Amino acid sequence: MTLEEKLTYMQTVSMEQARAEGNAIIDAHREALEKIFSDHKSEMMRQAETRIKAETTNAKRTVSQALAKSQLEIKRSQGKVQQELKDKVFEEAMQLVNDYMKTKAYDDFLVKCIRKAERFAGDDPVVIYINPSDEKNVRSWKKKPGRSLR
Repeated sequence: MTLEEKLTYMQTVSMEQARAEGNAIIDAHREALEKIFSDHKSEMMRQAETRIKAETTNAKRTVSQALAKSQLEIKRSQGKVQQELKDKVFEEAMQLVNDYMKTKAYDDFLVKCIRKAERFAGDDPVVIYINPSDEKNVRSWKKKPGRSLR
C-alpha cells in the first residue's frame, strides 16, 4: 500500500469514525431534546389540568355565591310579601270587627254575654269588664246589687 492509499484509507476511516461519533452525538442530543420536550409537555399538561381544576372550582364557587344571593333575595322578598299580606289581613279583620261593633247584632251579642255571665254567677257578686266604647251599648243592662261593669 502506497502512502497515498494509506492517506486515503486513513482519511476514509477517520471520516467514518467522525461521522459515527457525530451521528452518536446528534442522536444523544436528539434523545435529550425529546426527553426535555416530553418532560415539558407533561409539565404543561399538569399545569393546564391544575388551571382547569382551579377555574372549575372558581366557577362553581361563583355560581354557588350567586345562587345563595338569589335565594336570600327571594326569601327577603317572600318575607316582605308575607308581612304585607299579614298586615292587610289584620287591617281587614280590624275593619270587619269595627264594622260589626257598630251593628245591632253586636249590641245583642254583648247583652247576651253579660246575661250569660249573670246566670253563671247566680247570686254571687260578679264584675264584668267591657271595652269603654261598649259601655253606652249596654245601658239597658239592669244592674243588680254586687254586680258592676268596668
